[in-house]
Order: sequence, then C-alpha cells, then structure tokens
Amino acid sequence: HNLEKIQGSIEKRQVYEIPQPRIEVSEFQIEKKQCPFCGHSTKAMTPKGVNDPVQYGPNLQAFAVYLNQFQMLPFNRIKLLFNELFGHDLCCASLVTMNKRCYENLEQFADSVKRS
Repeated sequence: HNLEKIQGSIEKRQVYEIPQPRIEVSEFQIEKKQCPFCGHSTKAMTPKGVNDPVQYGPNLQAFAVYLNQFQMLPFNRIKLLFNELFGHDLCCASLVTMNKRCYENLEQFADSVKRS
C-alpha cells in the first residue's frame, strides 16, 4: 500500500476559557542560627521585596488598585469580589494601604505631568 496517496484534512476547534482564579501563596523560611560557642545570632537574608511575615504581592496589589481607581469599585465590593473569586478575606485597611502606596509611587510622575 502506498500511504502517500491517502489525503486527509484537519478540522480545528478552539475553546476560550478563563482559568479558575486563585491566589498563590509563596512561603519563604528564613533560618536563624546561634553559635554555641560565642552566642552570636545570625539569620539568612530575605528575598528582595519580602519584608513582612505576611504581605500581598505586586500583581494582587495592582489588581486591587485597578479595581478601585479605574473600575471605581468601592472597597466593600472589592472585598466581596476577592472573597467570591479567590476565597480570600481582603481587609479594607489593606486596600487603603495599596492605594496610598500606588499614589506615592506615582506622585512624582503626576506632578511632572501637571507642570507640563
């Protein structure tokens, strides 16, 4: 049989879907040691940007600020959205801090735009 004579076609089908949203948690363990001879304590360095025992990453913060500042969702609605989509209780104080940090990071740029 000569397989080269067989002709066929391919029919394609595509499904566009949004993946199930979830929050990823990364844990960093910072080891502490104490010298048994002199008693001096030392600890490992933390990864850059990991400053607190619990904190929100830049993508989560950007999403929350975007929802508040661009989509104009009030804090309670954002809190509800995070709970329904991600099963995470995001407090309003964190949202205030995220917005404040965003403002501080953009303040110099905003001032330069106002001056031009």
